Amino acid sequence: MFKATLAGVATLALAVIPVAALGTAAHAAPITIQTADIDTLSPQGVQAFHHRAQAAARKFCRDATAGQRGLSARAHCMNAVQAEIAEKYEARNVALAAQRQANTLASR
Repeated sequence: MFKATLAGVATLALAVIPVAALGTAAHAAPITIQTADIDTLSPQGVQAFHHRAQAAARKFCRDATAGQRGLSARAHCMNAVQAEIAEKYEARNVALAAQRQANTLASR
């Protein structure tokens, strides 16, 4: 699998999910997916997140593979970006669920 460098942890109370610039696109800037305005634990929030993630991945890989011929480089980029997004999305939701549970227990 394609090596991806991690951009760091989400900041601002899990408001964005940063996605690193990939190894073959070292010149490309990292992307962020805004999540502060959606509930990624709800079905509607999941759908909104995936729509944003797909758009961000397409833009990133279009820019990162602009000088390359063929679709395999773009497909490879999309797979790597989607894998990194999925990893960070899962970590974000685990943290968000734990935070909500702590808030619920604290309010009792």
